[in-house]
Amino acid sequence: AGELSKINAWIGTAGTVTPCHYDSYDNLLTQVVGYKYIKLFAPSQTPLLYRSYLPWHLQRTWPTMDGAQEASEKARQEGQPGGTISLVDVEKPDLGRFPLFQDAVCEEVLLGPATLVVWKVEEVALVQVTFYIFLRDIGIM
Repeated sequence: AGELSKINAWIGTAGTVTPCHYDSYDNLLTQVVGYKYIKLFAPSQTPLLYRSYLPWHLQRTWPTMDGAQEASEKARQEGQPGGTISLVDVEKPDLGRFPLFQDAVCEEVLLGPATLVVWKVEEVALVQVTFYIFLRDIGIM
């Protein structure tokens, strides 16, 4: 067993939405109170999710930023490193702008109290394996 290199605690309230994104490190996700709706996309789905190439501070403005797709494509052409957030609003996808998304397949999970989800991400530098995840905090039902 290796040492922990990244440790985060994310706390959200009912209605909190985390856009579809991936993390480059292993994750353990649990729910203490209430419920969380999750869409988990396998690495094979990455080409269908329209990865953002915007700088981190601009990725965080999703989905309200006008021209995000065009700005991301320009950044990609300029050789910017890819970001970790999908340009697609996976709850209400604009298939006119993101037509490949209609073929994306995901696992859907309703995470309740005392439920645990674990996924392991391989070494990104070696095999480029990542899982994209979307989260909506539902609260107490």
